Amino acid sequence: MHMSETFAGTAAALAPVIILVGVVELRAHADRFRVSEEANLTSAQDALHALDSATTQQEREQAFRQWQNSPSRSSLIQLTMGFIWATVSMLLTVNVYECLAYLADPSRVRGSDPAHSIVWNTTAGMAMLILFPLVTWARTTFTAQWQSSRTQFQVWQRIRSHRRAQPPSPPSP
Repeated sequence: MHMSETFAGTAAALAPVIILVGVVELRAHADRFRVSEEANLTSAQDALHALDSATTQQEREQAFRQWQNSPSRSSLIQLTMGFIWATVSMLLTVNVYECLAYLADPSRVRGSDPAHSIVWNTTAGMAMLILFPLVTWARTTFTAQWQSSRTQFQVWQRIRSHRRAQPPSPPSP
């Protein structure tokens, strides 16, 4: 694969589109991250207050579980995806430079032809167009499903324990 005018022109036109979509995704990501971090802070503050006011071991364990179930792990996923998008966008910006430099002076490309790196960087950008929303959807969907299932299981356990705690009813005549 070698750099040509057609290849450079196409890559120079495609990369900014991918970067633009990446910027839009990062903006939406920043909004989601801000909301998530506000929820994390509130959850951590609630757990800290519960720990401070706990008088029994059971209350402390409940406060610890409350903190443990906070959504902080999802923030790490969001942060990682944001950094990946930023990296891919920077690589695509280098692609645009390489293509425009080639179009300005084709003799500039000597020893190493940037065509392979441009193909890989563009493919990575296109993969992120699919992967970023997919990871966000999966995290949101599976987190909600897990929390719902866990809550239903806790309700089932409490109902079961209340049934055991009740004295048996006398037989009816």
